[in-house]
Amino acid sequence: MSEGGDDLTALAPRHSACVCGTVRTVTLPPRTSVPALVAEVWDGQGAVNLVWVGRRSIGGIEPGTFVRARGRVTTVKGSPTIFNPAYEILPKP
Repeated sequence: MSEGGDDLTALAPRHSACVCGTVRTVTLPPRTSVPALVAEVWDGQGAVNLVWVGRRSIGGIEPGTFVRARGRVTTVKGSPTIFNPAYEILPKP
């Protein structure tokens, strides 16, 4: 956790969170109807998936980018996930 974000190892489902970390991976899951961009964000202790529904790319969201994101946490396949988060690209700490 850094830059004012919540601890990624302690995210609670159905609660709002502000998370900070480095984008580790960016994927486009195969979907037949609605595209989605998934970025895994890692803070050195835990990870959260940020999912933007209806997007295939977002300028600046790539592995190595440091981001702060806000939104409501849910759990998808055992992983904390935030759908359509508000986000900021920050300089690396």
